[in-house]
Amino acid sequence: MPLNVRMYDIIEQMKPTSVFEFGCNCGKNLNALKKRGLKRLSGIDINERALRYGRKEFNANISYGDENYLLLIPDNRYDLVFVCSVLCHMPDIKDTLKHLRRISRRLLIVETHETPNKYFINHEYKGFKKIDEMHSGTAHYIIYKDDILRNSLG
Repeated sequence: MPLNVRMYDIIEQMKPTSVFEFGCNCGKNLNALKKRGLKRLSGIDINERALRYGRKEFNANISYGDENYLLLIPDNRYDLVFVCSVLCHMPDIKDTLKHLRRISRRLLIVETHETPNKYFINHEYKGFKKIDEMHSGTAHYIIYKDDILRNSLG
């Protein structure tokens, strides 16, 4: 099963009332969730070209923004926030995580990396629980859930 399908299954099981993707690119993940019936979907990214494409192709509610944009979002604004293969690019992962937690009731982190790769060391996400892990071709995927928040899976 491809990672995205597994990630969509997990998100759908959580029955979120609103979803925000940090680092959404063109909004492909948000569009897939919309096709599954989820509503109140939005995201931010720094790739203007991808954002233009997503707005045109998917009619996605996506905006330009980086980790500093998170400061403008009110506390607990979203039921679920997820981030996929973006945190490793942040200059301060802990600060970004602090704001992602602040704006959400629940948070999912999806990490991907090529395997085997002895030079990639996963970040240690304190307060998070690994809920899924899989290999697909040469890629390795791990999904973490904020263990501190209520309404946990399983």
